[in-house]
Amino acid sequence: MLPRDPNRSALSTDRRDLTFNFAAVLPGRASSRHTERAYFRWVETFLVDNAGWPESKDIEARAERMTRLPIPLLLDALTPSGVRAWLGVLARRSHSKQGINQARAALVTLGDLLAEAGWLPEVQAATLSRVRPPKAESGQRVGRWLSPSNSRR
Repeated sequence: MLPRDPNRSALSTDRRDLTFNFAAVLPGRASSRHTERAYFRWVETFLVDNAGWPESKDIEARAERMTRLPIPLLLDALTPSGVRAWLGVLARRSHSKQGINQARAALVTLGDLLAEAGWLPEVQAATLSRVRPPKAESGQRVGRWLSPSNSRR
């Protein structure tokens, strides 16, 4: 056994090293493993788009990353205006209304769990929950629709 230096803490005191284990706290809020996987995908997509995170190479890598989300990164990126703008980006990318609502739910849930853990102010989590997905332009519906020729096939 190696001698331990009593003057050196095993825990970092650098706030940049703080992480949040989203995977550990999500099962109490998500209704199924499918929902958990979808929330992991949306949270990662949000961080890739807004915080410069590289994409995970596969589902297992993504799930492992959800056990150590950097708290400073989350606090900087997870703002009501940032979430609202990102939902607009998803709409412009032609994501379905259901997908956009699920992405919103994933981020609202993450915000709620961060607030419960004391990392995010309650008022910010509440404000996140009031962010609504973008509305379709007048006379248009968000989503993917069949053309008349496709519907005849």
